[in-house]
Amino acid sequence: MAFWPFTKVTSSWGKFCHLLEIKGNSNMRMILLLVISALISACAGPIAKGPKFTSHPQLGNQESLFYLYKPNTHDGVTVCLKVFLNDLEKGCLSGQGFIRANLPPGQYKVVLKPDAFITHNLLEFDVTLLAGQASYYAYYTTPGNAPDDAVATRFYSYGVDSGNNVIIKVDEDKALTELAQLNESN
Repeated sequence: MAFWPFTKVTSSWGKFCHLLEIKGNSNMRMILLLVISALISACAGPIAKGPKFTSHPQLGNQESLFYLYKPNTHDGVTVCLKVFLNDLEKGCLSGQGFIRANLPPGQYKVVLKPDAFITHNLLEFDVTLLAGQASYYAYYTTPGNAPDDAVATRFYSYGVDSGNNVIIKVDEDKALTELAQLNESN
């Protein structure tokens, strides 16, 4: 005698539901599927949907560019990260995205904050932007210890998962290769 509405449990989903004793109730299977989907999607933050990256034109002597990009999306960050330079918001960094800021050369304090109801400074670091040059920084999460070349780190621990939020200064050749795969964040 089968406990399932079918005479034989053949699919993986059917076996999974059978193990959880969801006996023939398609509404319960749908609810379980929605709950599992929500849990899985909670690990993936928003994905940048802006225009694809294009390289910048030659910069003048009185301008500089700041790039911050996030090549990954499945890193546990479930909201975009607001990016501030000297307390001015420049955008909200999403997974597989970048923010570009055209600024006068000088010293800047960069702050990343989750775009959430309750917020905090996730990462802070200082940059010096030089005239006629672009500076590239990447945001990653890493398991275990932060790399030695990180300009900013913050340890996180969520139950069995732990690691570091990391900002790394990236050389132009590597940055342009990685940025070519990304879309602009809004």
